[in-house]
Amino acid sequence: MKFSLRIATIGAMAVLVPAAGAAIAGQATTKGLAVAYPFAFTKGTKTAHSSVYEAVAGIAQKAGYAAIPQQVAENAWDDLRLPDIKPNKLPNMDELSRFAGRVKANIVLYGVVSWHVKSVFVDTGPKTISEAKVTVYVYSAQRHAVIFTSKKDVDGRSDEKENLYKDAADILLTPVISVVSGGPETPQDQRAAQIALARALHPWAKRNEEDED
Repeated sequence: MKFSLRIATIGAMAVLVPAAGAAIAGQATTKGLAVAYPFAFTKGTKTAHSSVYEAVAGIAQKAGYAAIPQQVAENAWDDLRLPDIKPNKLPNMDELSRFAGRVKANIVLYGVVSWHVKSVFVDTGPKTISEAKVTVYVYSAQRHAVIFTSKKDVDGRSDEKENLYKDAADILLTPVISVVSGGPETPQDQRAAQIALARALHPWAKRNEEDED
């Protein structure tokens, strides 16, 4: 399939935006285009924030969509002069419709992520643990409606054992990252968010699989 693009000018910068029905290079798609943007963050490192977009885009790919690059999404949001979202002020239907139209997305995955990092003392000394809480929404451009809302504040912890999240994590495109117990905060935040996002979007991803059967 050929990869066609239109060029949107944002200020003095030209940004490549997928044309309607186009596939992202290297991504197979049966359902169209998905964009994982925007998310409102409370705490967490910038690297962890980027990992949220990567994880959600990967989940969309596993569900049969081609994912629009984060930078394209961010530039389009800014070009439309849409407001920054906050945990208590998410995009409305009109904003989501305009955004989806600009990037030619069939669905928009967006939501809220927060982190809480704490240190606990064990026999070997202090141990860093990150807990992420997420709420995720899926907007359909065709239906002009939110077609999926996860449970509120679905959680994930960086110290969870694999058997506790294994079933949910099968929707992730890349494996849950490994961390050193008590190690730096950023990978702890990344791991916690991956687990929480997998749990939050698991019902939606599995419903997509059933629709294909």
